[in-house]
Amino acid sequence: MYLLRFAAFLPNPELPGPCRNIPGDGALYRRDQVLAHPDLLAEGCWEIEFHRRWLDAGETLHLEPVPLVQFHGPATLRDGMALRFRHGRGYGSSMVLRHRHSPWRHFLGAPLLPPLLIGRIARQVRATGGSWGMMARAFLPLLALTGAWAAGEAVGALTPGERSS
Repeated sequence: MYLLRFAAFLPNPELPGPCRNIPGDGALYRRDQVLAHPDLLAEGCWEIEFHRRWLDAGETLHLEPVPLVQFHGPATLRDGMALRFRHGRGYGSSMVLRHRHSPWRHFLGAPLLPPLLIGRIARQVRATGGSWGMMARAFLPLLALTGAWAAGEAVGALTPGERSS
């Protein structure tokens, strides 16, 4: 789960500072900026939608070098897969309803997501001098987690009116 959620934020000489994306897990937001978008709040807090709006409005996102949160596990792979499925389903639904993507684009593209996402993670691990051993140990769980996301995205794209909890 760590690599899936945070590989894009592994040590990077350009950080800290303004950036295009930050992980929503542990992010701090100004209350007035969040409340300014009641339509997004009504759908649940999908940080990527808030980030997109703030960036479009000229706001900046800032990533700090020292995390303000810690993960306390363990979480099971099954729990992680269920969470990734729900989030993928919400994302697929959002892409169809909010951004007017073709549902078939997400459904037919879903099988490509696991290798694409795992490849992106592997490139980031390599670029930051991360451990290939860690990447090898994480491969099967990453395959399961990204597969759950892809399945959720496909379901969400084909059933965009249905809300998952």
